[in-house]
Amino acid sequence: MTAIRTLLPKSIGIHKFFILLISIFTVQMVLGQSRQVTREHQQWLQLDGLTRLSERWSLLYAAGYRWKDGFQAPAQYIIRSATQIHFSNHFLVGGGFGISGTYANGRVNRIEYRPYQDLSLKNTWGKVDLTHRYRIEERFFQYRDTGKITPDEKLMVRLRYALNLTIPLFKIGPKESEKRILWKAGDEVFFNTEKNTGYDIFGQNRILFGPVYQASKNLLFSLSWNSQFSTTTTPGLFRHKDAIWLQVRHQVDLRT
Repeated sequence: MTAIRTLLPKSIGIHKFFILLISIFTVQMVLGQSRQVTREHQQWLQLDGLTRLSERWSLLYAAGYRWKDGFQAPAQYIIRSATQIHFSNHFLVGGGFGISGTYANGRVNRIEYRPYQDLSLKNTWGKVDLTHRYRIEERFFQYRDTGKITPDEKLMVRLRYALNLTIPLFKIGPKESEKRILWKAGDEVFFNTEKNTGYDIFGQNRILFGPVYQASKNLLFSLSWNSQFSTTTTPGLFRHKDAIWLQVRHQVDLRT
């Protein structure tokens, strides 16, 4: 445990190096191909929960629903839960399971089962909170065919790296009030690892930013603009999604 705490401050330089490598690699993969882009506008609603069981353990759970074309048509639903171990305030390791369904013509045409593992490194620079998250996902799919859900035997492994920062802007009310406005921004890069799936190694890049209203230390509301650029199974064809993302985050602390 002491070794982890000792290494964390030194790892900041390594993080910068990884960010630079990922940025260069992403630009090369995208610019190295001719672009044909389809565009879509979506609206996302997500509820996130965290229950702190002890100094070491937490439970996380989330449910989300996505629409497109101004809430005119469903796009996707997502449900997931996870367990997280707090080795320190700066180093967390977790694992969980998620299920999502993708819609086409008003009905679910694909279901994804997604076990995942991740680790998070947290640092504070002055008043700015910075989080690095590294995640591995094992993805299994089922497809709807003539009214039935049929399994796909392929396993797709995906790697994700997310960098997020939160900046406090100002408080609302008296000095001791927990109410305040924050600003968050982040970027996440997705990489595919499997060959012969029709997808490039570069999967997608997601940029988001927007305000956060902290009603209390256990309840937050955030409204983000999300820009997502991704590859498709068609060479040279890309998909760009703009999404307005409303999140409600609630925390329960059971520590005594």
